[in-house]
Amino acid sequence: MAYLKLKRKQEDGRKQTIRAYAFDSRMENGKQIHFQVYNFGIVRDKRDALDRFNRWIKNYDKNATLKSASVPDPTLRDFADEYLVRNEQLGGGKRQAVMSLKHLTRLLGGYRLSQISRKIVLDYRDTRKTEVILQRGRNTGKLPSPKTINHELSTLSSLIRKALELEKIHEHPFLTIGLTLKKNFFLKVGSNPRPALTQAEFISLMGNIIEERSKVITLIYASTGMRQSELSNFRLDDIDLTQDRLTFRAPKTSNFRTQSIPSVLKPLFEKLLTHVPLRSGWAKRTPSQMEYVFCDSNGHRLQRPGYFFITEAAVRAGIQKHVTPYILRHSFASHAANQVNTWELKGLMGHTNIATTEIYVKNFKAPSRDNADRITNSLGINTGLIDLLVGNKDLKKLGNRKFITPLLHRGNEASGNVSKDREKMVPEVGLEPT
Repeated sequence: MAYLKLKRKQEDGRKQTIRAYAFDSRMENGKQIHFQVYNFGIVRDKRDALDRFNRWIKNYDKNATLKSASVPDPTLRDFADEYLVRNEQLGGGKRQAVMSLKHLTRLLGGYRLSQISRKIVLDYRDTRKTEVILQRGRNTGKLPSPKTINHELSTLSSLIRKALELEKIHEHPFLTIGLTLKKNFFLKVGSNPRPALTQAEFISLMGNIIEERSKVITLIYASTGMRQSELSNFRLDDIDLTQDRLTFRAPKTSNFRTQSIPSVLKPLFEKLLTHVPLRSGWAKRTPSQMEYVFCDSNGHRLQRPGYFFITEAAVRAGIQKHVTPYILRHSFASHAANQVNTWELKGLMGHTNIATTEIYVKNFKAPSRDNADRITNSLGINTGLIDLLVGNKDLKKLGNRKFITPLLHRGNEASGNVSKDREKMVPEVGLEPT
């Protein structure tokens, strides 16, 4: 008979999390073997776990579960749940893996793992390239990005490796054991410049945000470069006014980083420790609101702070760019890239790989005008030539003839019309007449 099992875990001194699982047992070679049959995820408490377990067990079929568990070559749909449970490396990327598996099971769910060949993978890739994205049942008119499709193919490769590790299959269906998908399976991802807001655009955006809480959220996004998930998990304990330090914990990378509090923002963070920003004004924090910086009246954190109002405010401000909370992170990087070096920017952005930071530097680092001026000066290019080319001055009125004279001389020589007056002008620039 299936039974409920709870696992409690506490990370970095934070609030304890409770995960609930359903287990069952079977007799094998005279021994009773326990195995997991369902994962309920994080629950609030034991009562919540029991409620979920009682609803789930009404439709639980032990015979069907044992039958699928004993099959050495399961279908992709049958193995998908076990892959999510058994893959410890997913970490903060589990949500993205779930979305990838949603499309993989939809198109390839009926195939057994040993049947997934190279042709099937290439057909899947070509099909996904032409599928229109549906959002809440509506046609958005957009196609999946190459990066999205590449992640789905990587998830498929990881799933097959996990099946080999668990001995669900005995050989890789289309490549030798231990190799990942080859590069020709993946689509080329274009390195387009990343959008960012200028100073004028950001001021205009702030001027078109009405609610008090929305203004605070937008200001913190732009001044710290926080990700949306980091701001959602931002706690009061992460604000250290004694050392003027903020701590950001990123579920995406399962890591944290610290940043100094800008002097101009210190009064804001001081008030956030004791008050909660509302749509209009501030309210003193209640005992239930002493965990998350941005929370509702019950103390529950905001799931997607700034997801809607920032885009609406940008439309009212007349900003042509599609402004989202992540664009504010790009804006932070665009201004920071011209103030700090690449390694400092890596720490500010919370990147694990310096190559990711170099993308921002390439996009946002302003090139040196002094270097460009020195190069053009060394070539002898001066304002006289440019004024002549763009028509700002007449040739006879040009005061600086040092560069223009040999240029005209060579041009007339090529046409065979070199006048005596022009020949006399040649020695003035240090060239021997031909």
